[in-house]
Amino acid sequence: SSHGGANGRRRPRRAAARSFREHALAYIHLLRQHIDKENRVLFQIADQHLSDPTKQELAKQFEDVEQKIIGAGKHEQYHALLETLAERYR
Repeated sequence: SSHGGANGRRRPRRAAARSFREHALAYIHLLRQHIDKENRVLFQIADQHLSDPTKQELAKQFEDVEQKIIGAGKHEQYHALLETLAERYR
């Protein structure tokens, strides 16, 4: 005989989903703090101290990294994955 039957199998899945959700929310909070600090501090300092040509070169290099190393369209794929996970674990 199985211990707990179908309900016994669902409980660990629910606990795992709850744990995933808690950790995901904590990570979201951490990322929001990080992005806020970049926006309020780092980017303002860079904007004040870097010349326009240097900023343009940095933007080009970031685009090159995204295209050549990360891969074209990856950013959008990750956003789609996040939407799928958000729907699944709400």
